[in-house]
Amino acid sequence: MNTELLSPDEPPLVAAQQAAIARLRDAIRRGGLAVLCGPAGSGKTMLLARLASEQAAVAGRPCGPFPLRQLVEEPDHRPQRVALIDDAHAALDAAELRRVVDRLERHAESTAIVLAGEGRLLTLLARQPDLEQRVRLRAVVRAWSESETLSLLTAALPAVMDRGEGPQLASRIHELAAGIPRQVVRLIDTVGMVLAAEPGHDLSVDDLETFHRRLFVQAA
Repeated sequence: MNTELLSPDEPPLVAAQQAAIARLRDAIRRGGLAVLCGPAGSGKTMLLARLASEQAAVAGRPCGPFPLRQLVEEPDHRPQRVALIDDAHAALDAAELRRVVDRLERHAESTAIVLAGEGRLLTLLARQPDLEQRVRLRAVVRAWSESETLSLLTAALPAVMDRGEGPQLASRIHELAAGIPRQVVRLIDTVGMVLAAEPGHDLSVDDLETFHRRLFVQAA
């Protein structure tokens, strides 16, 4: 798996995420309306945050990511040049989504808008055909494959691979997390913390299931 790592504190991007962010960078450069779609936990907010970091110096002020509800509730809030909008699927209806986009496009300095959201976003756009036709780019992020989970585990915890436990653990992590990047990263982080505290600990499938249950309870 080819990965892109911007800093030690950020998880690497897998191939699909790298492709999506590269296309979004180009869309921002060209201007207009772009869409980033994917399931919850697939890394959309992370990609927007990276784009925002890259654009901060150019924009002169924060360009996001802003939750769509914030732009609805604060109509005078107008990002400069680039507007990165998260959770765009949270619009009450297609008309509300269009109003937000229209307002941003009327703002002279907003030359690029990225709408990120789950599958409902595509449904909302379909209900506003003229808005959908203005979309210049659609980028999609998906769940990770088992090989991508294994590659991340290898990069994050080489000691696990050295002990010969990697493939079995990666397979179970992938299964428990359903390939959702956010959950995969959390499980691998938990494994890393356990091994750091107890270097001689022999991880088992039961350990992973316990970690997953605890993370699920915390998320709830």
